Amino acid sequence: SCANCFSKNVAKGRPPLTHCGRADVYAQIDNGRSFPQIDLLEELVRGHPNATFFLTMRSMDKWFHSISHWPPRPNGPHMHTRFRKFNITGLLEVGRGRNVTDFANWYCWHVNRVRDVISKSPLSTLVEVDIEDPTTNVRMEDIFNIPRSCWGQANVNTLIHKDLNMSEITAAKMLTPSKKKLKNKRRKSDDNDDDASNKNDDTVSVRKRKKKKKNKK
Repeated sequence: SCANCFSKNVAKGRPPLTHCGRADVYAQIDNGRSFPQIDLLEELVRGHPNATFFLTMRSMDKWFHSISHWPPRPNGPHMHTRFRKFNITGLLEVGRGRNVTDFANWYCWHVNRVRDVISKSPLSTLVEVDIEDPTTNVRMEDIFNIPRSCWGQANVNTLIHKDLNMSEITAAKMLTPSKKKLKNKRRKSDDNDDDASNKNDDTVSVRKRKKKKKNKK
């Protein structure tokens, strides 16, 4: 995973993205246990000074409600407990990570940290995105010249967002434990959950456009 690759590089004194694939954008790079986009922020900025960094914004009440029900399964575990369990940078320094107030305080701390770190890197660019703003797709098109139709809402948890137009979103799959997992549930920690549990919902995403096949003459 990207998270493991980043961590290994930093441990060896290399820039985080070294030998971690070739991509224009690295997003959702955590693995549910390690969050390098937060824990390794300084290393990312220092190792890749020409990069553009995205910082997403939204209502703290809605965000906490989202991570308290993600991934979409009835009985958890969910992301807010993972943040606390794996001691995401700063969370337990500004609160206990137990409620929306704790997470709101942490996110304010995180935003200030991101702004401060990137402001000290002259070649770095920070783009702050309000994912609840209905004009976000227009702004992203203007900034990056990517058609606004490519920016949409993906990995939506339909267990808590039942009022959305399903034709306008990409819904997340509901996770249901298999019989084998149920049998071993008491012996296994949530560390081995499906990778789908690592992806938060309600994020602005870039949808890949299908390439048209060229007819051979």
